[in-house]
Amino acid sequence: MPYHVRHRERIRELLREWRLPDEVLVDVYLALADDRLGVDPPRTLLRMREPFDGMVYSFTVQEPQRAVCYHTFLFHVLYGADETTLWVIDGSYIRTDNL
Repeated sequence: MPYHVRHRERIRELLREWRLPDEVLVDVYLALADDRLGVDPPRTLLRMREPFDGMVYSFTVQEPQRAVCYHTFLFHVLYGADETTLWVIDGSYIRTDNL
């Protein structure tokens, strides 16, 4: 059963603060969509204690214009009370330049 993925306003604020390249930002929004995150959450979510205590969705995006630049994201995700919704409530980000 696919889940509907919803984002708290905090996620949009973080994405603006991180000042990601447009291509990376598009990949992040695609990764947080119903047809990616919402398809099989038990297989994509990991139980972690750091940086968030709960279920975490993590992925890395390689910057298309700079092959040595990687953007790694961790998003804190909660199951909704209706059992059909996933809430993305917080996020963390690190950029790595492998020169």
